[in-house]
Amino acid sequence: MPEFLDVVDKNNKVIGKERRDIIHSNGLFHRGVNIFVFNSKGLVFLQKRSANKDICPSKWDLSAAETLKVGEKHKQAAVRCLKEELGINAKISRIRNVNLQKMNILAGR
Repeated sequence: MPEFLDVVDKNNKVIGKERRDIIHSNGLFHRGVNIFVFNSKGLVFLQKRSANKDICPSKWDLSAAETLKVGEKHKQAAVRCLKEELGINAKISRIRNVNLQKMNILAGR
């Protein structure tokens, strides 16, 4: 069954829903969380993306990342992501809102 995500405008306002594959293939704005996990020495944990990913396969990536499910809040997605991807039950210490439009341009999208 296809996965649907919220589509948002440049101001992060939900303007509709669409299938994940269509969002990625058409470069539509959608919500996500990017998580950096640091150890007690201040070193960041990185992971290598699966070769099966549709975006940046086999590339090094931040600690964890997740797209938000329809209606999900950023903090909920971050907690879910850490549990599902890394098996970590964690409290989120800081959330910042960042518009990734410029990053997509730099990545050639």
